[in-house]
Formats: sequence, C-alpha cells, structure tokens
Amino acid sequence: IAEAELGRRQAALAGLRAEVASLEPVYRAQGGGVDGSVRLLEDAHAAGSALGSVVGAAKEEVLTVQPGGGHPQADLTEALPRDLAALGRGVRLRSLYQHPARFDPPTRSYAELVIAAGAEVRTRAEVPARLVVVDRTTAFVPARLATGAALLVREPSLVAYFVGLFEHEWSQAVPYDTAPRAARTVSREVEDVIAVLLAAGEKDDTIARRLGMSTRTCRRHIAELLARLGAQSRFQAGALAERAGLTVPADATGPC
Repeated sequence: IAEAELGRRQAALAGLRAEVASLEPVYRAQGGGVDGSVRLLEDAHAAGSALGSVVGAAKEEVLTVQPGGGHPQADLTEALPRDLAALGRGVRLRSLYQHPARFDPPTRSYAELVIAAGAEVRTRAEVPARLVVVDRTTAFVPARLATGAALLVREPSLVAYFVGLFEHEWSQAVPYDTAPRAARTVSREVEDVIAVLLAAGEKDDTIARRLGMSTRTCRRHIAELLARLGAQSRFQAGALAERAGLTVPADATGPC
C-alpha cells in the first residue's frame, strides 16, 4: 500500500467520521430525527441494547467491522449466542477484523465457533471505524468513543455508503485462518504497512494504534522488518520497501 493511498484512506475515513458526527446536533435539534432516520444512542448501554435488538431481528445479513486486536471476553460471550442464533436462522454473517485478532485466544475461539456455524471472517492490517449494518437497512456507527455512544442510521443513502465501504474493505481482506502459513502471510502484510508508516515518520505508538496491536508487538514487527530488508534505520526500511515494490497499492479505488 503506497503512502499516498494510505493517506487517501485515512483522510476519507476522517471525513466520514466528521460527517457522521456533524449529524448529531442536527438530529438533536429535530428531537432525535423526526423520521427516525438517524438516532443518537446516548451511551454504551443504550447502543448495546439497540444493537442486540436489531441484530436479534436480522432476517438476511449482518456486516460488521471490528477495529483493534483482541476483544474483551465479556463482549464476545454476549455476542456469541446472539450471532449463533442469527446464523441458525439463515442470516449471512460477515465480520472484518484487524490481523492481530487472529492471535488473541478469546477472539480466535469466538471466530472459530461462528465460522463453524457458517459465518465468514476476514482480516486486514487496517480497517475503518467500528461499523455494523443489518439487512442493508440499519447501520450503527460510533458517535462519541469516550462514552460508547453511537448513531443508529436508517437513512438509505448513508446506509448504502456504509455497505459500499464494507464491501470495498472486504474485497481486500484475507480469509481468517490460524495455520502457520496464514500467520506468516498476515505478518508480512503488517510489516509492509509498517514500512510505509515508518517512511512517513509515524511513531511506534501511533503505528501500533492504527494496526490494532500493542506497542511492544509493533516494535517486534519493526525489528523483523529491518532484519528482512537489511535496513539500518526506520526511514531506510521505508525507502528499501518502496524500492522493492512493497508499497505499490493493491488497489486504487474506494467505495463510490
């Protein structure tokens, strides 16, 4: 992924977050949205309750993007019976995680159980903000991360945009697998993205946060990258990766 492409994606996601966040005061002024097309869920409890209700009533499809590495055991324990029930009703469940989720035992256990029941799971080095889309009619997106607030979106054009964003990211993701070969493949992709970010001057903690891993794990990847490229410095690693063609973008298109 070229530095320009990473920058384009980051700017697009930042713009999307700002656009969605800007809807909050508008719909507050309208009493939470006269037509119910966008509704603010004030805190994590309200968001979780609404999400559980909507997913519990899903008829055809649930799409999810889950940033970060490992996910809390309590959240996975709560989600598992709900997701298994949806799969049992014939609902198609597709979930997109970041690569480190493959190596977190609770998340791996959850993924293997839902995959066995028919779910589809993929991972990427970087993913957009958390997103859930149900039956292509209802979406949940973060509103205020500090409180766990979310926006419940039923406005068709916005939901269609979120579906397009998901499909684009899904098409670039790697099917979930914990075999040694798969682990090597995703580790290599992570290191290639790190090379671009190092060349851009990003700090270890920033890179770690973007890739959903601890700073310690990020530094291990950096050390392995430098050894693989024969680089003596962080910036040299980025330059050598570009020279070797590792930073050529896999695609140049985004969701329309």
